[in-house]
Amino acid sequence: MLGSFADYLVGYTTNCVARLVRSSNVAFVRTRIPSIAVVSINSLLVFAGTSYVILMSQIVIPLHFTPVMVSLGTFSIFTMSAVLGCKRAVCSSALYVVLGFSGVPVFQGYKTGTQVTMGYLVGYILASYIIGKLAENGKDRKLLSSFGTMLISTPMLYIPGVAWLMYSMNITSVEKGLELGFYPFLIGDLLKILAAGLLMPGLWKIFKWTSRTKNGGE
Repeated sequence: MLGSFADYLVGYTTNCVARLVRSSNVAFVRTRIPSIAVVSINSLLVFAGTSYVILMSQIVIPLHFTPVMVSLGTFSIFTMSAVLGCKRAVCSSALYVVLGFSGVPVFQGYKTGTQVTMGYLVGYILASYIIGKLAENGKDRKLLSSFGTMLISTPMLYIPGVAWLMYSMNITSVEKGLELGFYPFLIGDLLKILAAGLLMPGLWKIFKWTSRTKNGGE
C-alpha cells in the first residue's frame, strides 16, 4: 500500500512538472519570452519552494504526549503557496514529499521515509493547491481575504493528518485521534495563520513579478 502510494506521488510529481513545462511553452507563444527561460524560472521557483519547506520544517518543538511535532512546516506551506501559485506550489510540496519517501532526510527533524505523520504531508499538497488557486484569484492581496485563504486550507492539513495518525497507531476513538493530532496545535496554527495573513499582502507586492505566470505560465 505504502509503496503504491509513493509510486503514485512520484508519477504525480513527474506529470505536474511535465504540465508546467507544457504551460511554459504556451507562455512562450503568448509573451514571446524564450521558452527555455520560462521553464528555467519555473523550475527554479519550484526548487526554491521545496528548499524553503525543507528548511522551515526543521524548526520544531517536540511534544511528549504525541508523535506529531509543532513545526513551521505549515507556515512555509501557507506562504510558499501564496507566492508561487497553484501549479508551482503543488509541484514544490509534492517534490518535498517524494524526496522524503525516497530516503532524503527532509522531513521534520531530518527524518525520512514513511511516518505516522504521513497524512499531514499529503495535506501539504492539498493545502498548496487551495492556497495557490485562491492566490491566483487575488485572495492574498488584502488582509481579511489572506486570513480567509489560510483558514480554508487548514482542514486539508488535518483531515488526512488525523485520519492517517489514527490508522497507523490503531486508534479507534476519533476523540483520541483529535487529542493527539489536532487539539494541541490549534493555538499554534492560529498564530501561523495570523502571521501568514499579515505577511501575504506585503509578500504579494514583493513577488508580484511572478503573478503573470503564477499559475505556471498560462
